[in-house]
Amino acid sequence: MPKTDKEVIKTVAKAVKQIDSIRSTEISGMDQFYIDTARGLLLKVISSNSYELSEDTHRVKKILKK
Repeated sequence: MPKTDKEVIKTVAKAVKQIDSIRSTEISGMDQFYIDTARGLLLKVISSNSYELSEDTHRVKKILKK
């Protein structure tokens, strides 16, 4: 299976950063569930392409295979 282009991975990382910036307490429980689910799926896109996302800087880096 071909890997996703790194530019796409960077864009996905930006989407995670935007989701992480949500600070509103005016989110329904169901919407928070959907937001958390979306974030989890975006992180799976990153990790399934052998990248990891830095939680503090939201930068992606290639996972080196041992």
